[in-house]
Amino acid sequence: QKQRFLTREELDRLMGTTFDTPNRNFTRDMFLFSVFTGICYCDMRNLTEKNVVRDHEGNLWIETRRQKTGTPENVRLRDIAIEIMKKYRGVAPDGKLFPMLTKESMNIHLKKMAAQCGIDRNLSFHMARHSFASQICLSQGVPIETVSKAMGHRNISTTQRYAKVTDEKVDRDVTILEHEITGKYTLSGIDQPPSTILKDMSLREMRRRERKEILNPMEGV
Repeated sequence: QKQRFLTREELDRLMGTTFDTPNRNFTRDMFLFSVFTGICYCDMRNLTEKNVVRDHEGNLWIETRRQKTGTPENVRLRDIAIEIMKKYRGVAPDGKLFPMLTKESMNIHLKKMAAQCGIDRNLSFHMARHSFASQICLSQGVPIETVSKAMGHRNISTTQRYAKVTDEKVDRDVTILEHEITGKYTLSGIDQPPSTILKDMSLREMRRRERKEILNPMEGV
């Protein structure tokens, strides 16, 4: 199965590239907003200023409902998403948050953008949502239950199709585990010479019984 999320290197390349047309730079910004919020294309297209709320501690949130399922999708906005939102404030008509291009147009741009910044595979807009689940959340230690709620999923099994553990996450976790268990377990006799390996008598006995059954198929019936 093809990997649907961006690696950290691919994400850095995309974020660090200024593209050759305004529409491609806009597509990059919308893709990255989705990467850092997990909000899919159709729900981004429906966002208005009313969906942006501030909590009692001053944090900004997107509060909406998924068009696909009607389930709540509440995402706390971090710096990059806030910067993108501020950049396009007031640009879209009718109070919309962003002046979205069509999804088909964005996907065409993304394929050309991938080649321009050295990403050797096709990109599609939906990969941003996969990247939010895997690269932004799960790989940074966010519990899958939290990821599921932030993405507006009805059950965790849906989230599991999005959220894949990256090799970097596995390496970090194993390093932490190694630190936690070092010196806590002792293996007796590990400094002794290797034991003489004897024939597996249980296997020999099993084969003897099989041969006996073949020669005497009616025995025991």
